[in-house]
Amino acid sequence: MEDGRHHHSEFNRVFETGNYHDSLSRMAQASRTMFTFADAYSRIAQEQHGSHHIPERLPTEQEVNDMIANAELIRNSLEFVRDVVQQSIRSERVREGNKPKAPMHYDDDEDVHMYGEGMKTQYTITEVKKRRGRAAPPGRCHSCNRVDTPEWRRGPDGARTLCNACGLHYAKLERKRQLEQRSIRPKPDERSHESSGSNGPDGKNGPYI
Repeated sequence: MEDGRHHHSEFNRVFETGNYHDSLSRMAQASRTMFTFADAYSRIAQEQHGSHHIPERLPTEQEVNDMIANAELIRNSLEFVRDVVQQSIRSERVREGNKPKAPMHYDDDEDVHMYGEGMKTQYTITEVKKRRGRAAPPGRCHSCNRVDTPEWRRGPDGARTLCNACGLHYAKLERKRQLEQRSIRPKPDERSHESSGSNGPDGKNGPYI
């Protein structure tokens, strides 16, 4: 079944490529014919004096009809070329959407450098402005550039700037960073206890005797 679909797709590609080439060739030939016609009768018109047209020096009605047919041929060929271009764009978008995404495996003990040092430090206003200047286009994740996601989430660049997977990971790292900061910062009662218990009765450091 896969071979049949592949063969059908390959046949369509070759068929469209051939028609595309033929359309361009017909356009070139028709354009040359129309150019020769217009150039020849333009030279004849320059030789005439006055506004009165000499019937013998005008193109025949059949020649004019042939040029109209050539113009129609060029128009139809251009429309076909436009269809080929649009179909190519749609196919490319489908291929990009069907590309397998690399699985995102994260370890709680590993610092994944998705945003460089930005994950380890607070974002200042200047840093956020710089990052927004390099932001991904609208509708794309600012981390992995994917466009399809079940939900858009908040990131360092603001709301709805990360895909679901990147946003969840960003939130997890932010929570981890905040917990680490809280664990490093001593509690107020511990600081007061250390301050009162480190001095002896004479005000010098040392235990009470």
